[in-house]
Amino acid sequence: MAEALLELEASELRDILDAGASNGPWVRDVLEKDLWVVWCLDTLFRQPNAPHYAFKGGTSLSKVYRVIDRFSEDVDVTVSTQDPRILGDDDPLADSISNNRRKALNEQAEENLNRFLTATVAPYVIDHASATLPSWHRPEVIAEGATIRIMYPSALPHGSEPPYIERHVLLEFGTRGGTEPRAPHSVTSYLEQAVEPTGDLTFPRANGVMTLSVERTFWEKATLIHAELARPHRALKERYVRHWYDLHRLSTHLTIGPHVLAAASALAQVIDMKTKQFRSGGVHYEDCGRGALRLAPDGAQRTRLRDDYRRMQASGMFLAESPAFDAIIDQLHDLEATINATYAETPVV
Repeated sequence: MAEALLELEASELRDILDAGASNGPWVRDVLEKDLWVVWCLDTLFRQPNAPHYAFKGGTSLSKVYRVIDRFSEDVDVTVSTQDPRILGDDDPLADSISNNRRKALNEQAEENLNRFLTATVAPYVIDHASATLPSWHRPEVIAEGATIRIMYPSALPHGSEPPYIERHVLLEFGTRGGTEPRAPHSVTSYLEQAVEPTGDLTFPRANGVMTLSVERTFWEKATLIHAELARPHRALKERYVRHWYDLHRLSTHLTIGPHVLAAASALAQVIDMKTKQFRSGGVHYEDCGRGALRLAPDGAQRTRLRDDYRRMQASGMFLAESPAFDAIIDQLHDLEATINATYAETPVV
């Protein structure tokens, strides 16, 4: 009978991580953490009686669509508000409601989501770990607000790799984004791809992972960048340059690139959602759909992003040799012009 990888003793798992690291581009800590990313996805998307979840963001681009060559370590999930445990029939995106009513619904959704995560999801993850993992390999599960932190026991000694790889997987939940369109996908680990699997060992896999469409993810990132460039004095979060890198990779992908650029309906959906749900002074999301999208930073913003990119490169977060920062921004400048020419002529809003 095959033995599950996460049931091995620490020394046995460490040997397999060593073999995987010697066969591929990832260091051992990345390979180990990625195992737990897959375990988390499998656990979450086999949850009974769960709301509609949509896996999204950078980790979906690397693990499902395989369009970016960077390690994305957190799991970003949108939860449908239509579930009665969140809001039910009250729709915060309805055109007929006032901004004050929308704000109240969003606050209620957030409160209900946090309660659901603490009372239902976190205990379920703990029970699932107890039922499927040996005692020495069960993670600590910490629910806090709209996040659940999976503190996994590492088979590696502390200080074995650069400290940027934190030994936990952060599950981040939200209700303000959309959960459609989405489709089921299977997710495997980098370690399984790096070593020669035998019939004696099974690797973590996740099936039926309901993932937000790549078109929707593209336009969510494009509008996020547009909003950030409209707020030049706001400090950027660490590694925020990843959004520029991701958009560059999406738009230059031979098959995905032309497809997402032509997805006008997805752009219109995202503009509608962000205009209602992420209102911010000085940010005009409707500009993204009528020829005034901004993607290329300049001045101090460009300098800050360049520094952020250098730190990402130094951290070892990229699978392959990463493109030069200026090449990314120059390409996005051209992309900005292409998109604006298209939607200035045929606006979507």
